[in-house]
Amino acid sequence: MSPNLHSLSGEGVAVVVAGLSESRAQEILGPLRRAFSDLGRINTDVPASRGVSGFERFPIEVATSAEGLARIGQRLTAILVLASASRAEAVGSRLSSLQGIGAAPVLVVVDAPVALIPAPRDSLVMCVSAQAGAESIAGALTACIALAPTFRQQQELVDREERLLEAAGRRIETQEQELRLATLLQRELLPGRLPSVPGLEIGAVYRPGTSVSGDAYDVFRLDEHHVGIFVADAAGHGVSAALTMMIVTRLLPHKDVDARGYRVVPPGEALTRLNRLFMDRRGELCTMVTAAYAIIDTRDGRVRLAQAGSPPAVIAGAGEGSGATGDGGVARLIREGGLPLGVDERVTYTETLARMDIGQSLLLHTDGLERVMGVSDATLVGGILGEVMLGAEPDVNARLADLESRMDRQRGSLHQADDVTLVAALRTAPSETVWLAA
Repeated sequence: MSPNLHSLSGEGVAVVVAGLSESRAQEILGPLRRAFSDLGRINTDVPASRGVSGFERFPIEVATSAEGLARIGQRLTAILVLASASRAEAVGSRLSSLQGIGAAPVLVVVDAPVALIPAPRDSLVMCVSAQAGAESIAGALTACIALAPTFRQQQELVDREERLLEAAGRRIETQEQELRLATLLQRELLPGRLPSVPGLEIGAVYRPGTSVSGDAYDVFRLDEHHVGIFVADAAGHGVSAALTMMIVTRLLPHKDVDARGYRVVPPGEALTRLNRLFMDRRGELCTMVTAAYAIIDTRDGRVRLAQAGSPPAVIAGAGEGSGATGDGGVARLIREGGLPLGVDERVTYTETLARMDIGQSLLLHTDGLERVMGVSDATLVGGILGEVMLGAEPDVNARLADLESRMDRQRGSLHQADDVTLVAALRTAPSETVWLAA
């Protein structure tokens, strides 16, 4: 029994003629028509000038351009291409260049003993020689038509995936733009230039693990005799941690000002107030922040320090009472501190009093330094910082550059495990004024 084209084709079959005369095309189509008992006769009522002819039941459109082929391919069950041997290669190139051809399977009948043309990667293309006979061509066309529903479904899935990928690409591009803006904003909020303070050299190491950092620091002159140093680290990473730090650094109270003048807020009181303000304003953002805040009196090196869950502050350098354990080493750790910010609004932070001799340094840092240096003990970190700050380099920035060089030599330095922030204040000169306790 002859194949029933009517039962297989839902919307019709397009015939594209490439390089064949009308008579030769009809020689191929005639036996093919007879092979399909239900095909009907060629409708000759359509003027040839319109470039369109068809069967009574199954329209056949003749497309003379790639755009026309793509257009009709979107709404037909299959496409039948009748090509001369001289045009077969051009037909293959044209099929490969079409973006919309994937909507329908394609059967290429080449008027040559052998039909070999390159098939487009994203289309179902079958090739057959015109000399194979009407039954073989009809069988190949039947196979194309039978595969059409599955092929169309697959093409729809591919199109959907492409749309999803395109949407994901736009989303990623938007997020990257937002991330770049967040990075620029965070950089703007960090000190652009550290203050110049007589008797002190101040330097900083700031190395985010990602584009935006959960670390922050600030250095500021409170008055002609006092310098404040603040270092903080929000739990987590990325944009949420960075936004948390933007809130925290702006809420830290520096001075109380009234009609009678001003009062420098002591570090313990400052962290206590900061903790309450932070917990009031963070909303549903349940996170915590470790912080250290020190005020240095530049007249005699006295330090007032409060710590909220941060790594111990370090006083490094050979001087009276120095030592990692208080026994004459080169670094002394100040371990006293309280809970991280954001844990308990009732907590009160106490202060530790210390002193820097000439040549000694105060160092505040986040816990990323321990991870990057590959150690887990604060005493070991203090020893490293003590060695660095006793180096032969002439100033604090050169010594911090040596520290960064050591960090770069650690395993995993190209993919830093955590944000690293460190601020160092080196006392370089004596003071001629007397320090007065606040």
